[in-house]
Amino acid sequence: MKKLALLSATLFLGFCLSVSAQVEYKPKQQDKTYEQKREETPPAKKIRTEPPKDNIIKINLLSPIYSTLMLFYQRNMSEENSFQVGVGYMSFDGFGTSSSNYYNSNYTSNPHTESFYFTPEYRYTFSGSFMDGSFIAPFLKYSNMTYSADYTINNSNIYPYTSYTDRYTFNYQTLGIGICLGQQYIYKNKVSLEIYAGPVYNMLLSEKIPTGSPNYANHNFPSNNIEIDKNISNINVKSYGIRAGFTVGFLF
Repeated sequence: MKKLALLSATLFLGFCLSVSAQVEYKPKQQDKTYEQKREETPPAKKIRTEPPKDNIIKINLLSPIYSTLMLFYQRNMSEENSFQVGVGYMSFDGFGTSSSNYYNSNYTSNPHTESFYFTPEYRYTFSGSFMDGSFIAPFLKYSNMTYSADYTINNSNIYPYTSYTDRYTFNYQTLGIGICLGQQYIYKNKVSLEIYAGPVYNMLLSEKIPTGSPNYANHNFPSNNIEIDKNISNINVKSYGIRAGFTVGFLF
């Protein structure tokens, strides 16, 4: 009986040793170093340290080229939508438009143009967010324009020859409709840089031409097709043109 128990114990011990020999020994894995964990960790998303500001005051740096001062206020409405209004003032001495006919030799001198602008526009940011990115902007442009000049008439067909000069003032109110494409950059939620351009069509709303002078009937005025300045091709009472700008602004 003892021999049977000893044999059974021997067989069981041999079985255990054979099973343990078949199990692969795996050493304990060491903890990863800080550098290894840092390399395997995906980069964290950029997190804003403060919420985006919703207001920008801007000035068009190209305005002095056209003897104009243009200021804008932009208000953010959502991640993709914003609204902007612009106001401007233009004042310069231009060339004016000379006119003549078969009987009279007329010309202008000392022309001066003054205008006030109001430009509302809606902006949709299609690449970017919170006024930072590429945008498309349909807009309206209202202008109240005053043009004045000295008109001189030489009556060379009537003897004795006469010449006289009167100063006349014209007033035009126009409405422009257009659309712009542009790019605006927001730097550190403090400063904005922007460039934009697009076509605009100006329509004549009303005109006031001089009627009080006794010499008015002798003038061949250019009426509502008057060109304000031949050096500025896109500033006309009725015409197509280009609206463009490069602005710098401050967020608050």
